[in-house]
Amino acid sequence: MKLPAAFSFICLFVVWCLLSGHYNGLLLTLGLFSCAVALYLYLAVRRDTSDQFLLDPVGIVVYLSWLSLEIVRSSIGVLIAVLDSSRRAPEFFEVDTGDLNELGRVIYANSITLTPGTVSTHVERNSIRVHGLIRGAREDLAGGEMMRRVAAMKGTTRSDAQ
Repeated sequence: MKLPAAFSFICLFVVWCLLSGHYNGLLLTLGLFSCAVALYLYLAVRRDTSDQFLLDPVGIVVYLSWLSLEIVRSSIGVLIAVLDSSRRAPEFFEVDTGDLNELGRVIYANSITLTPGTVSTHVERNSIRVHGLIRGAREDLAGGEMMRRVAAMKGTTRSDAQ
């Protein structure tokens, strides 16, 4: 087992232990077994799948951390808009997907929907149709920070896929 695989196994088991909260011998053994099976399946899929659908685990953690902060920030913005009707400005608009491949577009569209105040309604090859609830939603997405962060995860640019 290579070092990255061993590190992944340890991380999986630590997360399993934290989520489980049970530390008796049988459950720890079952946890070790389930983590080993999950890692084996991941490595088997990774070996047999083209790299266009695989993401860097570190990149995923960095992106999800950033997205979590954006969700909190957007939640506060929606709360303020609920209390102050002048901040509400519902509208539909298009967001360019740049050089994202299919996986990148799906991650981008889902991230938009997870962020309070915006919902992806239609995904096409070069754009995503979005409904924004609050003033500034269009500008935030047009700035491209979310798209750049999605593209920063390994395997999400069209040039990698082709």
